[in-house]
Amino acid sequence: PDSEKIKWLAETMKEKLPTLLASKQGLLVACSLFNVLDAKDRKLVVKAVQEPLKEMSTNKIAHLFLVHVLNNLDDTVISKKKILNDLLLTIDENIADKTFQAIFLGIYAPNSKRYFTSEDLAAFEANQEQTTSKKNSDVRREELIKIVQGPLEKFFEENMSFYLRDISRNALLSKVMAQRIEQGDTKSSMLIDELFRQV
Repeated sequence: PDSEKIKWLAETMKEKLPTLLASKQGLLVACSLFNVLDAKDRKLVVKAVQEPLKEMSTNKIAHLFLVHVLNNLDDTVISKKKILNDLLLTIDENIADKTFQAIFLGIYAPNSKRYFTSEDLAAFEANQEQTTSKKNSDVRREELIKIVQGPLEKFFEENMSFYLRDISRNALLSKVMAQRIEQGDTKSSMLIDELFRQV
């Protein structure tokens, strides 16, 4: 039966994720499988990424699977508790890493050709027509941004003088500031205040 087949896929993914995420072809398979898993089995996969999360966040292929999971998992509370909270704790040590930044850029600008290659985007879209995601992608994006915006603003505010020296090397800072401006609440933003002070 289909339910047994899906269960088998979930268990297989849980066990084989490191192998799958060793190549772009494997990434495509992992993203494709994640799309068809139901909510319960997706949670099994999220649980499987928790232990290697730190390594995955700076791996040139594995970080893309995290982007995919965040942009497709309807339960953003789980995304926050099991993935984002832990990633935000490592921002100090990993912010200079482009792959780490790309996880957050994938929230702010999902499917952007500026930050992701055509091969990456093809993996994200694999089996998308059979996705079990039910939440509107714009709603999910707004929920994810609410989770990361505050901590990222705080980080950049505290380190503004350093990152303003070469803002072109940190696309994430630009996105965080643009999001604050887009929200239209710049007067209450310590980040924008600090930017003006530094300028």
